[in-house]
Amino acid sequence: MKGFGDNEAAVREWQARTGRNVRGLDLPASSPAKRQRQPQLIRQQQSDKRNRAEQAFEAEVLCVRQLRGELVTYYEHEAIPLRLANGLKYNPDYPAIEINPAGGVRLVFFEVKGEQRQGRVRARDDAVVKIKQAAAKFTHFRFVLVWKNPATGEWLEQEVKA
Repeated sequence: MKGFGDNEAAVREWQARTGRNVRGLDLPASSPAKRQRQPQLIRQQQSDKRNRAEQAFEAEVLCVRQLRGELVTYYEHEAIPLRLANGLKYNPDYPAIEINPAGGVRLVFFEVKGEQRQGRVRARDDAVVKIKQAAAKFTHFRFVLVWKNPATGEWLEQEVKA
């Protein structure tokens, strides 16, 4: 290398000072230039990301319907993500397999929203748009918006159509 001649000690000292490597020479292990690669951290799911309404819906509605035989099974919270247009994703709160009155089964997605206030369900606009887009794209599934009426304590449902 130009400027160092054949002096390997000078090259190693330059490498340690600048953090650069010269082709054909290994950096010494004690050199600050030889950086240890940090192990990648594994992202873990939070143990429970459900809000109180979602927890209550699972306990008061889904479990009861499964015991009555109306549902074959229901899956964990946000278990099935759906891809919508332009890379947009929609994670329905609870996917479930329900039994039709005709005897067949179909997949139904429940979306739990906040309590009803002033005659309207508390839901952000983007959430409503996503569930409507999903219902339009996946017509063979059933999408249901559910919320709790604070006056009566009963769960109200509205099927979302395309």
